[in-house]
Amino acid sequence: MPYTAEHKAQTRQRIIESAAHQLCEKGIGGVSVAELMKEAGLTHGGFYAHFGSKAALVAEAAAYALGATTQMLDEAAEGAPPSRRLKALVDTYVSRHHVAHPGEGCAIAALGPELSRETPKTRKAFGRVLDKMISMVASHTGARSEKAAREQAIATIATMVGTIVMARAVDDKDFANEILKTGREAALRH
Repeated sequence: MPYTAEHKAQTRQRIIESAAHQLCEKGIGGVSVAELMKEAGLTHGGFYAHFGSKAALVAEAAAYALGATTQMLDEAAEGAPPSRRLKALVDTYVSRHHVAHPGEGCAIAALGPELSRETPKTRKAFGRVLDKMISMVASHTGARSEKAAREQAIATIATMVGTIVMARAVDDKDFANEILKTGREAALRH
């Protein structure tokens, strides 16, 4: 008996969610389709029933991971008083937890350089979700104009991402903490 369309959609979503975690944890080149499917609790053979290629899965998984980060940051901001929303968002992103758990974090910080070498289709899908993240951050800046809010959001996100990348790249906890503190402060100055 064939699976229902609902079951197939749920399985596909499980693959995307699992792949998002694994790709952010290990990198695009660091994990095979067989490993991605095993982590999702499925066999390698079923992969092509859901995706045409690994690149197709990477596009959806990276967009999913960034969308999840955007939602988490928006929830952090919305849970704070209006004057502290940007700070709540920055503090949530620029954290020791984010540094230590790339699989649970932002796809830009985990996969940015790799995504820049992916297919145009992957980059376009990721760009659409990044634009939504920029709009969400812009809505919490308190800037007077839409243009100023967008510019501040782009600068804030770039600073936050760079901070996480740098803190992950060093093996000295005190140095990483210094990077986090300085990056957090810089993200809030924009």
